[in-house]
Amino acid sequence: MGALNGSDQTAGAVASVYLDDLSAQIARLTESARARDHETARTIAQQIAAGSRFIGAARLVQYAADLDSAARAGAVEGLTAHAEAVQSEFERVRADLKQRLVAY
Repeated sequence: MGALNGSDQTAGAVASVYLDDLSAQIARLTESARARDHETARTIAQQIAAGSRFIGAARLVQYAADLDSAARAGAVEGLTAHAEAVQSEFERVRADLKQRLVAY
């Protein structure tokens, strides 16, 4: 994954900050999607995409972009499904990062 190609210590620090930050963002994203707050969901999706792009989590970037597009179009009905897709992919990325970090 993108930013994890540096030293072991740097990779661990980057991954730790990313995972902590994204865990909080995913919780906020889920709340905003359930509340049908498409503006907040859109802002959070953009933040998730930016951080995930940096770390190299391309599929998570795409899911967050899909949510952003749906929110921008005012498709509040589908926000929860998009948020669930983002959360599911984040869980996969988290497991992958943790496995990589153990290998370091």
